[in-house]
Amino acid sequence: MFFKNLLKTKSLIKKTKAFKFNGEFSEVDNYDTKTCYNFIVKNGALETGYGFSEPVMPVSVGSSMFREVFVGDDVKCDLWHHSYYDELTGERKDKLFWSLESGDIGYLDIIGYGQVAVKMTAGFTSLPTAVSCVVDDKDCIMFSTSGELIKFTHGEFAQTEALLPKLVDLCLAYEKLWGVVEGKQNKILYSENLDFTNWTEQENNIVLDDEQGACNKLVFFEDELYVFRDYGITKISEYGTSRDFELFSRYSTKSRIYGKTVVRCGEKIVFLTQNGLYSFNGSSVKKIFKRFDDKVFGVDNKNAVAVTDGKKYILACRGKVDNIPVGCEGEESGYINNLLVMFDLESEASNVVRGVDVRSMAFVSCEGFSGLFTTFYGKFANKIGLLNTSGKIFNDDLPKVWKSKFTACGDMEKQKNVRSVFLTAYTDCVLTVETDLQEQGFVVKGGEGVKEIKTFIKGNFVSLKIEASGNSKIYSPKIVYEEESKK
Repeated sequence: MFFKNLLKTKSLIKKTKAFKFNGEFSEVDNYDTKTCYNFIVKNGALETGYGFSEPVMPVSVGSSMFREVFVGDDVKCDLWHHSYYDELTGERKDKLFWSLESGDIGYLDIIGYGQVAVKMTAGFTSLPTAVSCVVDDKDCIMFSTSGELIKFTHGEFAQTEALLPKLVDLCLAYEKLWGVVEGKQNKILYSENLDFTNWTEQENNIVLDDEQGACNKLVFFEDELYVFRDYGITKISEYGTSRDFELFSRYSTKSRIYGKTVVRCGEKIVFLTQNGLYSFNGSSVKKIFKRFDDKVFGVDNKNAVAVTDGKKYILACRGKVDNIPVGCEGEESGYINNLLVMFDLESEASNVVRGVDVRSMAFVSCEGFSGLFTTFYGKFANKIGLLNTSGKIFNDDLPKVWKSKFTACGDMEKQKNVRSVFLTAYTDCVLTVETDLQEQGFVVKGGEGVKEIKTFIKGNFVSLKIEASGNSKIYSPKIVYEEESKK
């Protein structure tokens, strides 16, 4: 007689499954994106990212003709946009001003036929601070440098308005010009109703306590003047006579606030600190874009700067991404900033440009033109850049990278045999498939249709990486894998 073997045995059953990374690439980083830079996420695809060209502007409002402006070979520093009324033409006009390391000033017309920027001999002994204002019913731009406050009005000679110490920040509030004194940055000066006659350091000043550190940025917001300090925000309210003010502490922090990143963006003020980004609405402070924290936490960002284009908060800073040098990070002389990040404050989308060493920024919006201008440290210190979507800094291509986090794709206790990756890539790219055990790389030729890349790689967790150069258009990948389970 024969008996059946009733002992249970273990057999492996392989189930084929699919997992799509970022179902569609999202402008808002979601759970499976680890790194994305020098791409723009657009309509569910990775496309060519931001870059910079020489300044190219229209010759007139509504014209299809453009001209490239030669800005000279001097080292460029800070940028300012100045809008003014031209009494000769009866029109509003716009200029981009910049300071030169030599101590002089340069400017170009935003709209016009001039192909060469103007260089003015200023002989400043220190890099100036500037602000546009109206004095005696005329639009002017005011420069503060060591010992002088100098006014420049279109069609007139520059003239000294007051003998004052260097003011490291300038602001218009309560019909006065306010400034923070260099080297005494708890001391704030204010003019008498934009009358600079006999204005001295000894007259019209406010001295703040030292508890929250130096004053770095002045912002007039919701009819109140706010002072952003190293470790807090102080409100200066005017009441009664023109010299009566009340001081209120609105916020204190142990994390340093970087003054040049403080920007009014509509109904809030946004700023960078040592541990991330925050917004301030006049009464409370809120942490925002927390997913960006790991890039800037603990990094010294004393040279970070920011502007707004009306919708986005645009930040140039120093940050950590990975250990592969990109753009300016590979220069022998080193770099100051290496990231330019566009934060959409409504949708919470963000785009990262990596490898660009931005020094100063100015966003210009006027009839017939809008654009972001920049100056740089390092290799491009003599240039002025205009933001575009070329994916290049002038002629230097910026490598583009998207990488997912490691994901189990399913049951994290079960091993996966990755069999294929399906990818729609209209342009060439390099695909890397990585698990906790193995790694494979593939060169993918761009073209129409979905491509199947056969793989032979095992592991419990899977990550994909896409690298590209030049023009790009790549849709989100899908992996097909077998998951081993026991029955």
